[in-house]
Amino acid sequence: MNLDESSTYEKLDPAGMLALIKTFPSQCRTAWHQAQEFNLPSDYRGIKKVVVAGIGGSAIAADLLRSVVEPEGIPAHIYRDYDIPPILDSDSMFVASSHSGNTEETLSAFAHSLDTMARKIVITTGGKLAQEARKHGVPIFVLSAREYPPRYALGNSFMGMLGLVSRVCSLRLRGEVMNEIFKSLESYSQRLSEDIPSSGNPAKALALKARGKVVVVYGAGITAAVARRWKTQFNENSKVLSFYETFPELNHNSIEGYGLPAEAKGDFFILMLKSSLVHPRTQIRYEITGELLAKEGIPFEVVHGEGKTPLSQMLNMINLGDYASYYLALLNGRNPAPGENINFVKNKLA
Repeated sequence: MNLDESSTYEKLDPAGMLALIKTFPSQCRTAWHQAQEFNLPSDYRGIKKVVVAGIGGSAIAADLLRSVVEPEGIPAHIYRDYDIPPILDSDSMFVASSHSGNTEETLSAFAHSLDTMARKIVITTGGKLAQEARKHGVPIFVLSAREYPPRYALGNSFMGMLGLVSRVCSLRLRGEVMNEIFKSLESYSQRLSEDIPSSGNPAKALALKARGKVVVVYGAGITAAVARRWKTQFNENSKVLSFYETFPELNHNSIEGYGLPAEAKGDFFILMLKSSLVHPRTQIRYEITGELLAKEGIPFEVVHGEGKTPLSQMLNMINLGDYASYYLALLNGRNPAPGENINFVKNKLA
């Protein structure tokens, strides 16, 4: 498959997933402004921690949220299960996030949260979750990308969630700062478009190197949650085995596994998502780990975050991963849209 030929996209992307990926910058900008205008109850101000219940893309949005708010002194907890954590109290903002509104784990967690004093809010496009929220008088932030598959609506869910939390926690994300972040994202996204040849397109270049490999994504600090996002996008878009790990933990265990099985070393491709804003000691760990990978003959690539702020680097890197995983799907001769195995499990559970 040639990524520089239009026929490739016409053949393998009949549902137009590329067009949805291109909406990521506008999703982010729109959702942020919607959150700033959302009518929040006055007693939601001054919360001390955030607890998010969600699965899949909704939980990834919460992981990203934590990367932004915890350095500002606001603890954030993500719960990917049927219950709620015991830390949920009157000082908490509880967010039940489900794109469809029908995620059974999130519905269960929301039902349990009703017995607590936490300030509650629902983020969804509708479904049973919206019905239950209306029934109990819980504010609903309605996601605008109703028709999108959840993994292509991350801009809505993440920036909507961040926008709401920024208001109740008084984060330093306002006006011109956010406008510059969105401009940076829009500019960076243009460099990843299918119109840009592989020779000058970072996303196509990564996809070509990852073809035929098991993709393992490393991250640290603000790129840790982004690494998890990349992993899930390689799974869902590219239909390949992919895993993620984080520094410094991986230096205390995973690196001992580089040697064996020797015949499988060439089957892996390590992507190290690196930001200049992480701890200086972690910066050194990237360099040393690269030396080990080179010594063992394991293919790897260091991907540097672009942007002046942590949030800007995160958004640009998310966009790069979305495009790269999409292009890899085409190189694999696969339609990126279907989620056949995910639907198989859902149908069995039903």
